[in-house]
Amino acid sequence: MKPDPNGLNAHVPLLEYIQNMKNIVLHLKSLSEKTRILVLSTPPVNEEQIIKLFGSSRRSNERSHIYSEACIKMCKELGIKVIDLWTALQNRDDWLTAHFTYVFLS
Repeated sequence: MKPDPNGLNAHVPLLEYIQNMKNIVLHLKSLSEKTRILVLSTPPVNEEQIIKLFGSSRRSNERSHIYSEACIKMCKELGIKVIDLWTALQNRDDWLTAHFTYVFLS
């Protein structure tokens, strides 16, 4: 399956996603004993907005939740701090239009 130029088919199978995330986290942990890692789980998906912008959607909020839960479970198993972004945003009344800004400080 070829990638969609609009990113509509950016699906990674769940087991592959978990292994990719685990590889990334373990690599970061190996860089230094002082390295601190904080993972943000997958955010909710506004399916209606994606359809409005791109005409179709292969992404779903339900699937996003499954990936978020898998990410959280993986982090707990590895002893990595994780923010449940899916739930944090989903619990807001304005979750369909909410966004967040982050700052990376080294």
